[in-house]
Amino acid sequence: MIITDLEFGLILTLIFALFIKGLKKKEEPEVFFSLDKSMSVGLKGISCILILIAHFYNMYHWNDNHSISWLHLSKICGNLGANIALVIFMFISGYGLSKSHYKNETFMNFLKKRIWKVYYPLLIVCIISIILYYLLPSSHLSINELQSHRLSSVIYKCHYLPLYFKETILFTLGYLDWYVLCIIIFYLFFWFSKRLIPLKNESDRFKNSILLLSILILYYIIMHNSLDNSFAHYYRFPWAFFAGHYIATYNIYSTKERYEIGIIFGLFTLVSFLNENLIQIISWLMAISILIIVFIVNKKYYLEGKFIRILGNISYYIYLTHARIAFVVILLIGLDSLFLALFITIIISYLIYNIFNK
Repeated sequence: MIITDLEFGLILTLIFALFIKGLKKKEEPEVFFSLDKSMSVGLKGISCILILIAHFYNMYHWNDNHSISWLHLSKICGNLGANIALVIFMFISGYGLSKSHYKNETFMNFLKKRIWKVYYPLLIVCIISIILYYLLPSSHLSINELQSHRLSSVIYKCHYLPLYFKETILFTLGYLDWYVLCIIIFYLFFWFSKRLIPLKNESDRFKNSILLLSILILYYIIMHNSLDNSFAHYYRFPWAFFAGHYIATYNIYSTKERYEIGIIFGLFTLVSFLNENLIQIISWLMAISILIIVFIVNKKYYLEGKFIRILGNISYYIYLTHARIAFVVILLIGLDSLFLALFITIIISYLIYNIFNK
């Protein structure tokens, strides 16, 4: 655990140092709090690293997590890191969509520009992963070994396609990825609310937000009462997505409607918090604190750091490849190194991003 803690500490220190070093002062400070593209990209870069190191910890310590002391940095990162990052990702999704959405966008155009942009990388990474799994010697990784490291049994089943054809196809289509599914669902909710109530005046802005919030609350109620705790991620983050929309939409407006919808949204968020365990609540509060600090910093500074921005640009691919490819590789070669997992993930993500984003 000491070596693991050292790796975790060095990586977090390095990322934080690169972020601070990359900050450049704006010629004129912003009047209102905002999240510009450079800072948004930087946040995504840091968040994807938090997810990777959390999943790396769980890959080796999921079964003995309760016996490990909270004095270990790796346990703190493993239990809090991914939840912090997911709140930030969901917030940025709601914020960015609300800032950039064109009100008269057709459904087909929305599918092409928004939904396909989310689903296409998942499809590419899953196809590459299936090819990799098929080429691996089946004797190297058993189903029990894979599952003990919280990796998909599809990695093993790919060697027997006639027997597991359905599972392989479903994996290729990305059905196991709850995050991508939730983002697509939230995007569709967003488009539906905009389509039903186009933004023609200030009154429509309020009605549209109320409709979107109502849909997300209804989604939360249905999913919370239909799924057990093992599927909790499917309904945990609507509040974070709407928080991004709310800040992007009402940041510069000090109106009665802003406070009215803020009260309703606040109550929804409170209910979401009260239905969670202590670890989730601490993670979410830390994520909110990070976002507040970044918004304050972004008033006077923008992010110019090249490496952090590269991480941000390929962050989605890092999320998609780290467990599907990089963790499988390090398990095969028998080196449980966080540095190696991070290096392999960044290289693979960078290559896939540059090849298929052309």
